[in-house]
Amino acid sequence: LTAASCVYNVSASDVLVRTSTVTPGWRGTVHMVREVAVHPDYSPDNLFLANVALLKLQKKIKFGKQVTPITLWPRTPLIGSGGFTTGWGTVCDQNSIVSRQEHLKKSFTIPVVIVQPRY
Repeated sequence: LTAASCVYNVSASDVLVRTSTVTPGWRGTVHMVREVAVHPDYSPDNLFLANVALLKLQKKIKFGKQVTPITLWPRTPLIGSGGFTTGWGTVCDQNSIVSRQEHLKKSFTIPVVIVQPRY
């Protein structure tokens, strides 16, 4: 599971998934991607709508102490409950024209404010 903005118009052969590390491009185990599936409603003109994609790997990941599957929301998450997200990537604020790559791991707990069943 990744952001569509990271893999939009990118061939699966150009994407690698790295596990067992929190530092982009450093150590861990590299996995080859078989298929990239970007959400059909995603548009690079609106990074806040449907910015999600699935990566199908060529081989299954072996889970263990450092690598565990993510927990997805139940079909009916509770409005007002907290959701946890983490990652790294492009960072820009509303006052900045230039964005920068942020290489620090970020994590946030965000409230669930609306449920859209079509996703």
